[in-house]
Amino acid sequence: MNDVKHSVHWSLIVITCLVLSACSTNDGRAMKSPLANQTDSVRVATTIGEAVADTNAPMSLNGPWPSGSAIDNRYTCLGEGMSPPLTWTTGPEDTQGYAIVIDNMDDPNNLPWVVTNIDFAVTTALEGQVPAGGVVAVSAKGDRTYDPPCPPTGKTHTFVVTVYALDALTPLDDDPDARTIISDIESGALEAATTAFTVSR
Repeated sequence: MNDVKHSVHWSLIVITCLVLSACSTNDGRAMKSPLANQTDSVRVATTIGEAVADTNAPMSLNGPWPSGSAIDNRYTCLGEGMSPPLTWTTGPEDTQGYAIVIDNMDDPNNLPWVVTNIDFAVTTALEGQVPAGGVVAVSAKGDRTYDPPCPPTGKTHTFVVTVYALDALTPLDDDPDARTIISDIESGALEAATTAFTVSR
């Protein structure tokens, strides 16, 4: 929307300049030829104005693993089962909060972690902790905790972590289930960033 407004703004400036130049007449204020001891010192303008560069980079998300690689067992059922530390860059200026969703791409019914309504000033999830303001959705176990990834023996599952910048906090009055919360998160997302990891047993 800002890019659209910016384009319209400069278009109006260009149109205004063209209209003024088309309507101008010689009102006696035209420059006279320089005298013998003078030289021309008119600097020709090369542009109407400089466009303001968009410095807002897309959101990014980082965990303690290269995206797509195996996660440390401390964050799975094979270790301490703690939620992983995450850091992300700030969302757009209208961001009202953040949400974290960890999806199991090989078992859609398993959602290790869904956290919404994280404070808009927070850009970090510490190891084993829910970020400030965050509300955890009920897990497959029936509690509001991180459900450590735990694929069947002999299997490798891929998990995708997504952080969403929200345009409004997720309504939780009716105690919605995790999938309903995710639907609300996605419908109100201004921007999102992802990373992925694998777990093998």
